[in-house]
Amino acid sequence: MLQLVYFMYLSFALLAVGLAGIVASKHIILIVLSVELLFVSSIILLAASASYASTANGDAAAMIIAVWAAAASDVIVLIALYMVIKSRGAKFDVTLFSELKG
Repeated sequence: MLQLVYFMYLSFALLAVGLAGIVASKHIILIVLSVELLFVSSIILLAASASYASTANGDAAAMIIAVWAAAASDVIVLIALYMVIKSRGAKFDVTLFSELKG
């Protein structure tokens, strides 16, 4: 059985990759995928902590399902945005959002 420390290392590594992807990328799809990595890292840490705490009340399972639901809705919004932006022939560069000033 793996120790909790290994899951923490994996979670923190995914967190670092996700944060680096958000900071370094200009492409909107890569930014949203980096946010997905942040969701996954939190799910891994929460699931590992809950399994080692051995609580039988199910609060951690409900929290994991809520985070997965948020991640799934994030992907659905990303697909819808991609289709709308692609149909208009626009670019996916985040720096172009500064042109949206009203």
